[in-house]
Amino acid sequence: MIRLSCKGAILGLQKLGDQRLASYRDGHGHDIELWCTRRVFDSQFDLRVAMVASAGSAQGRQDPAAPTPMRTVGGCFFDNGDNQGPIIAGNPDGSYARVAWITQDPTHRRTYRFNYDFATRQVTITATVSGCAPVTKVVAPQPSYARMADALPHPESQACALGVPGGLNPTAPSP
Repeated sequence: MIRLSCKGAILGLQKLGDQRLASYRDGHGHDIELWCTRRVFDSQFDLRVAMVASAGSAQGRQDPAAPTPMRTVGGCFFDNGDNQGPIIAGNPDGSYARVAWITQDPTHRRTYRFNYDFATRQVTITATVSGCAPVTKVVAPQPSYARMADALPHPESQACALGVPGGLNPTAPSP
């Protein structure tokens, strides 16, 4: 787990746009990259993995010099959020088994935990909001940060928000 800065361009005296902050490779074909996308006043972390085809597939025989497509498996979805990760778990043979990312809003009322499993090639997202039961959703890695944001579960708009029969709970936090 590392602690890297990803601040807005003006706040961090940095250029606008994407910057790769860290890259990890296990020697078994698994790549993980942590990116920072800077805008003027805010920024976001974007955790990506390489989508490597299995050796027996037709895609496994593509040009080895071609770039491997990266997909988003986690990130920070809050302005000034608190983040932990990447948390990388390995297999006994040294290959990556899972990578996790945890992000919380500044008040710690909402948390998203992302767990990407290299064996299933799926992301398990667990959303927790104060006063609500956690909600878990399994999705494929997304082609962009924006698509991952669209895939996030929202506990307060599901069963938790139905605090009284026939109506929404007005104290439930908004997404």
